[in-house]
Amino acid sequence: MRKILLLLTLTLSLSLFLTGCGGSEDLTGNADEKTKQLLLDTIESYDLTRHIFGEGVTFELEDKKNFNGNEYSRVQGNIFENLSTYEDALQNTFTPKRAKEVLEQLNDENSIIRSFDNKLYVSDYYINLPEEIQSLRPNIDTLNLITEKDNLMVVNYKKINSGVRKKSYTDQTILLEKVGDTYLVSDNINKYSPATEEYLSLIQEHFNLSDDKSTFIATNNLYLEALSMSGKGTFLELYFLFKPEGNILALNSALMYNSKLKTVEDLKIEEDRIINKIFTDLSSDDKTKILIIPVEEDLKSASKLVKFQNYGEEEKGNYIIVPKYLDNDYIQIQPSNSNYQGLYSNFFIGLEGEYNIKYEDGKSAFEINTENLSSQTLPKEVQLLNSKDFIAYLNAIK
Repeated sequence: MRKILLLLTLTLSLSLFLTGCGGSEDLTGNADEKTKQLLLDTIESYDLTRHIFGEGVTFELEDKKNFNGNEYSRVQGNIFENLSTYEDALQNTFTPKRAKEVLEQLNDENSIIRSFDNKLYVSDYYINLPEEIQSLRPNIDTLNLITEKDNLMVVNYKKINSGVRKKSYTDQTILLEKVGDTYLVSDNINKYSPATEEYLSLIQEHFNLSDDKSTFIATNNLYLEALSMSGKGTFLELYFLFKPEGNILALNSALMYNSKLKTVEDLKIEEDRIINKIFTDLSSDDKTKILIIPVEEDLKSASKLVKFQNYGEEEKGNYIIVPKYLDNDYIQIQPSNSNYQGLYSNFFIGLEGEYNIKYEDGKSAFEINTENLSSQTLPKEVQLLNSKDFIAYLNAIK
């Protein structure tokens, strides 16, 4: 069950959290009627491939298959009549490369949808999701055209549920590529949210950009709340500037926004990897990839500034991890007494308990355990810091 749910949230990137409510809120998008009609079929088909619930889709709960101890029930109707109809839908919805990747997910041992004898089956855990999630459907009238340049288009739209007690919606952001006379889904970029008008204007002014939809300015909702001992908070938020280059959405710039000062600061980019300013403020060693701050006698002070998460059962040991790179999942953190693996990307991470930490970025690879750090011979990419110095640094953030 744990593997199924982890894949559901990490691999398929489904928006399972209802992010807004209906009522008098105007959700109408900026796309014109021509754009909406151009993308309507693609968006509806795309949603079915990822959401599964939809018009004409049924589940045969008596027709079950078992795989790795998990129960799967037959799904039928619409694009799921059989494996061939599913493959056809993928080819008409995604770019050839992306369609192949989505099809190959059927063979992943943790996939929520699988193929048996040319028929499709869906995990029972997924079938039993709450009605508020099952009833979500894309609403084309909420379509926003964010970026359109060369062969690429970035759009954002809302999925709204109906027939439930409380009307809610989720945001979806996708990248489309022009193939022939139509646009096909190239990638799901839901981890990025288009910048709201306030931030958009500030960043456009910072880079002297015109509002011609030739760039994609976004956030991944990664932020740092710096709470000083006086209790005042400052949010440092991460923003990105992407520019279409042919059929590639290329990262051009990254910024950190200070919500208290209402200013932006450019962040360095190293081979498409965004460098964590907090990391470089604390370390000047080019070889270091992770800073680890053991917290012992300063735990009370540190807990006012850092939220320590426990992903295992042990409560011994408190650590703060500061990665060199942001917005890339190079770090795996595994509790010593659990098989759970989580991918993390943040300005810093507070941990409680003992953990195995694995790092792989294509150039460096290592593994350490947080138990008895002081007595270990650490890899050259790992540097230990004093907790008092780190607490003082956080308190000094304006």
